[in-house]
Order: sequence, then C-alpha cells, then structure tokens
Amino acid sequence: MKHMRSKKMLDFVANVLLSGIQMDGDIVLVRYHVDVYTGQLKQDKTESEVSLCLYGERGDSGLRLLRKSNMPVRFQRGQIDKFQVEAVSLGKLQKVLLHCEASDKSQYWYCDKVIVREPSTASESIFICER
Repeated sequence: MKHMRSKKMLDFVANVLLSGIQMDGDIVLVRYHVDVYTGQLKQDKTESEVSLCLYGERGDSGLRLLRKSNMPVRFQRGQIDKFQVEAVSLGKLQKVLLHCEASDKSQYWYCDKVIVREPSTASESIFICER
C-alpha cells in the first residue's frame, strides 16, 4: 500500500489468507441468516436505516447496514424481514445491537425480536428486544 502524502510503500504482514476456507482452525467466514421481527402496533414501522452488530464469544461483526431484505419495503408493522450478514465466525452468539437512524419521533421503530441462524452448525439464537 502506498501512503498518499509521502508516497512511501507500506507493508502489512497478516500471515493469514483471508478467504472462506478455514485455515488452522482460526478464521472462517460465516453467512448468518438474520430474521428481524417488527412489532404489531400502529407506530411500529420505520423507513429509517437500520444497522445490526452481532456479538459472540470470539468478538463482533461490526455494525452492518441491513439493506437487502426479502420484503420490498423493510421494517413494516407485523413484518418479518430476512437478511444475510457475512462475518468471521463469532462462536456462540451472546447479543445483538440494533441501531435505527430515526430522524424524528414519527420514524421510531419497535423491534419485537431478532433470530440469528448459522446454517453450517444448525445453531439458532433468539434475542427478545420488545422495544
């Protein structure tokens, strides 16, 4: 990599191939299946951007924008939106963080729960939000 100002070449040694193939049992990419349940009340929907971070025993996924849903309009009242989040294997999941970019009170959103599945291990984690 070249430094933009000084034009010096910078080397970063990782000693690991970052790919979907497991190397030495350490790094594995996982495609998590995430189901987000929006509540049933009148004001529960949002048109705001919603991001998610998965936390597990091996770290976190970082904040990911939930863009591509199975539904044409995301986060509507009583709806289940399905997403896929690719990250390194996090081990046993411990919690999720949801972040809603609501610009005003009319855009507040009520999430009932989030279910995360890891197909390769057939594990399922249920996180009750109710807020």
